[in-house]
Amino acid sequence: MAAQSSYLRSSKASLIFILLMALGTLVLYNPALQNDFLTYDDPVYVFLNPIVTSGLSWANIQWAFTTTMFANWHPLAWISHMAAWQAFGNNPMGHHLANVFLHALNVMLLFTLLRKTTGHTGRSALVATLFAVHPLNVESVAWISERKGLLCMFFMMLTFLTYAWYARRPALSRYLWVVFFFAMALMAKPLAITLPFLLLLFDLWPLERLSLPGVSPPEPGRMLPPVTLGRLLGEKLVLALMSAASMAVTMYAQRAGGTTEALSEVPLRFRLGNAIYSYARYLYKGVWPARLAIFYPHPESSLAWWKVATAATVLLLTTAAIWQGRKKRYLVAGWLWYAVALAPMAGFVQVGRQAMADRYAYLPMIGIFIMVVWLAAELTEHSMALRRAARGCLGSFRLSSWRRASVQQDQTSPCRPTSSKK
Repeated sequence: MAAQSSYLRSSKASLIFILLMALGTLVLYNPALQNDFLTYDDPVYVFLNPIVTSGLSWANIQWAFTTTMFANWHPLAWISHMAAWQAFGNNPMGHHLANVFLHALNVMLLFTLLRKTTGHTGRSALVATLFAVHPLNVESVAWISERKGLLCMFFMMLTFLTYAWYARRPALSRYLWVVFFFAMALMAKPLAITLPFLLLLFDLWPLERLSLPGVSPPEPGRMLPPVTLGRLLGEKLVLALMSAASMAVTMYAQRAGGTTEALSEVPLRFRLGNAIYSYARYLYKGVWPARLAIFYPHPESSLAWWKVATAATVLLLTTAAIWQGRKKRYLVAGWLWYAVALAPMAGFVQVGRQAMADRYAYLPMIGIFIMVVWLAAELTEHSMALRRAARGCLGSFRLSSWRRASVQQDQTSPCRPTSSKK
């Protein structure tokens, strides 16, 4: 009876957290609902696209699955814009509302995933809250054209949830749900290609199905059935093949669209330098999210060598420190999550002329949030000063995101469509 009462209290607390986070996300991004369409991508993705503005139809859905327009293959993103136009027409508020609603869903799914796999309600809520309010994520939410990233995250979270369900009792029927949601994520945006690797990290922590030399054994009472590395890799084989196929289609679309830069345009040494520097810049902006912009020009040869050297030193020292503390599985898993999830967008293969983009941090920063929250929870167990500092940091992020959601419109020119077609 006591165990049942404890479970009910925990479930009630989780439900309260979910409702509060959803409501808080909607309130935080209310300023974005007053924004207009932007001239940056919105015309092609939404209001000047004659197929999108003709709404949902079988012919339009076929087009979405066969086009590589805008140098990408993301049929679910196109279909979502068709559905939004059919529902809201040329009223940008409805299109912004769809983005905010998706972000709120992602916040709730992230909390649910961590709560179910770790058993820590408070820590899970804090990670999800950081994800909800961090200013780096404003671009993904307040920019209508970035719906694809929100959709991709939604289906990735569902993939992780179904994978955790599968891991508890492996069965083909459960695995097929993992494959289905992963396919949906890839069709929303190809940034999901890293998911097979992220699932291996998920096996390391919090599922604790994977053991590594020097890493602490699974916590007592939380161990799933032991699984060999070969079995874990075999589980990811189908998903890895899907990622490879998605990469091939994406590279074809990018080359056909002329968005990938040849080595003669941006030499390899400049790409590597910018990639290393960007890894450190995202971390810096995660801690101090100032001077955020919708476009960061690629520095190419103007990037000073000492900046690259400093960034490399910071990354190496951080990696060394985490390896020293590797008995804490969440540190290893969180750091590798950040490194792996960011790799496709780091600039090793240069797409476009940007050095980095806030939207690229939407998935990778979850790993950093997990590291920070879990470590802080251990350090602040008996420290009220650190707890107050954490509350102050969250409050600062909320205020910064509120202001950024309000001024996102000023990052590029507003643009109102004149058509009233629904």
